Amino acid sequence: MFKKDKRGITLLETLFAIGIILLLFIFGIKPFEAVRDRQALNRVVEDVEKMLQLARTNSQASTDASNYGVHFETDSATFFVGSFYSESDPDNKTIVFGDGVRITELFLVGGGNDVVFNRITGDTVTSGTLKFSLVDNPVRFKIITVFPIGTIFSNY
Repeated sequence: MFKKDKRGITLLETLFAIGIILLLFIFGIKPFEAVRDRQALNRVVEDVEKMLQLARTNSQASTDASNYGVHFETDSATFFVGSFYSESDPDNKTIVFGDGVRITELFLVGGGNDVVFNRITGDTVTSGTLKFSLVDNPVRFKIITVFPIGTIFSNY
């Protein structure tokens, strides 16, 4: 009998291997996206918390004989000098959240979008909570609470 030497890979075997690799890639990337989204949410909450702490510290130190505050929009936070937020002030420092993170709930005593800390004492009359959520997954969220005495707490 005559034997054939079969040392090659057929087209069907190649397509099957590529299909398995694609399936592994598709199902394997989801957990990494979830980690990336969690990190983006944590980073935004940490940055906003630091901004609030800076506003309180500067107010307590009476830096430039002024009080300081933070203005909130759905997708950004702006550090400002003074009792009132002015969009055109060149000294404002804004961070844009990006990465699919938004403020989905903003509840401040007296309404409004600003947390302003009082000079020397560091307390505030605009205490309340800010809820940050992922746009693609609103069930994943973090909350920052600003207490009337000026302390700031997050579930970071």
